[in-house]
Amino acid sequence: MKMLLRGGSPLKYRGDVLVVGHHSDHRPLRGTVGQLDWFFNSSLSQLWKRKGDLLAFGQVTLLSTQEKMPFSSLMVVGIGKERDLSADTRKEAYRIALDAVERIEAVSCAMEGIPILGRWDMGVIEDLSRVLGEITGSEVAQVDLYLSSSELLASAREVFPASGERIPSRATPSRK
Repeated sequence: MKMLLRGGSPLKYRGDVLVVGHHSDHRPLRGTVGQLDWFFNSSLSQLWKRKGDLLAFGQVTLLSTQEKMPFSSLMVVGIGKERDLSADTRKEAYRIALDAVERIEAVSCAMEGIPILGRWDMGVIEDLSRVLGEITGSEVAQVDLYLSSSELLASAREVFPASGERIPSRATPSRK
């Protein structure tokens, strides 16, 4: 499985599934999730009102884009309260999301990076890379990681091989 670093909007991703996370204590919906909510006539907000735990940590909701977006499905992953997010919980959120992507038999996915307390640092990339390294035998061939911080994207492209585009997964024991 390879990871590609991307800048720009994940809403332009062309592939199987777009995975976005959102904090349970951020109202109204913000960022990419807020844009998707607007695009889909507040359907995410309405769903959140009906299902109060929609954005609780580890909750995964899969929605069809009804061919209105360039990706087939939208997966919303609850990442809990912002103050409770740490590097360990971020890695667990990545694991939960990738497990859900695997279960729907997607070949590719895009994910939005998850900053901690709004801080974009190399940990956003390193944590996902570590989680990808734990996975063996996955049908998911590629994960596109979208970073909204252009500074982090530029730094990552200097640090990681192949101009920062491909980040090889490290072979570690399987999680299955």
